[in-house]
Amino acid sequence: MNSAPPARTEYAVSMLAANLYGLAIGLPLLAACGWAYTARWGFSPLARALEWSFPRPLILLGLFLGGILAHEWLHGLSWVLFGRLRLSDLHFGVEWKTLTPYAHVKTPLDVNIYRLGTMMPGLVVGLLPYLYGLWSGEAGWMLWGAVFTFAASGDFLVLWLLRQVPPASQVEDHPTKAGCWVIPSG
Repeated sequence: MNSAPPARTEYAVSMLAANLYGLAIGLPLLAACGWAYTARWGFSPLARALEWSFPRPLILLGLFLGGILAHEWLHGLSWVLFGRLRLSDLHFGVEWKTLTPYAHVKTPLDVNIYRLGTMMPGLVVGLLPYLYGLWSGEAGWMLWGAVFTFAASGDFLVLWLLRQVPPASQVEDHPTKAGCWVIPSG
């Protein structure tokens, strides 16, 4: 009788590769966001928002750091709530070589819960504020949403890596790379 655990498969890339792929994914997304906004509202509201922003670098830095914290906490909060985990099952940090903040779940999860937690920041901090800005003409919301949709491009990469993983699979978050190990069902 073979009692060995099922083999797991890595669905991950290095943090550096995730950042490079993220640029390849995120820059066209950022350009599309700007194009759609200016096609609808013109460049004037965007120019006014940028004129307000750049003379205030400390405010911009604070907003950016707050958005990054919100992004990582949304990963963790989603995994805790939907995966019924404890906060102690999470680890937050920064991979200093690539200046990449991360949220790491230390407990295996259902792949769909992992996917949900992976996509949540891009949706809540990125896409929804962007769509509100696009709908309302509020350039500040559009810029915030576009920047944090761009910031979620590494998460989009992870979702792409997991696109063919069966829903019954369990995953273990990779502790040092962007992605996870997949443990096949049954």
